[in-house]
Amino acid sequence: VSVIVAEAAFRFTGGEPARVEWLSDKGATRCGLFCGACGTRIANGGAPSTGVYSLRGGTLDDTSWVLPVGDTYTRSAQPWVRFVEGGLRAETAPADYAPFIAAYRAQRRF
Repeated sequence: VSVIVAEAAFRFTGGEPARVEWLSDKGATRCGLFCGACGTRIANGGAPSTGVYSLRGGTLDDTSWVLPVGDTYTRSAQPWVRFVEGGLRAETAPADYAPFIAAYRAQRRF
């Protein structure tokens, strides 16, 4: 489970993350941010920045406020996965995350 967050609204509180970069299947440079001490992946983003991070939901201390607005990579979803009812969907990485960000903002949960 990933949570899309605006980079400007996100900060690391336990030090600076380690970083790795790679080329995606679409040829875009991506970056991964992870704990340099234990190797836990925290977030993915674009390089250069696309303005959003895909944050690993399991890294949140409190998930009670998280309410999903949609699903990505639905093309490769396992048959037992249940998509968000009435939510946004993208078969792969969305070309534009703006609709997902707008849906999160409309929730007024953060």
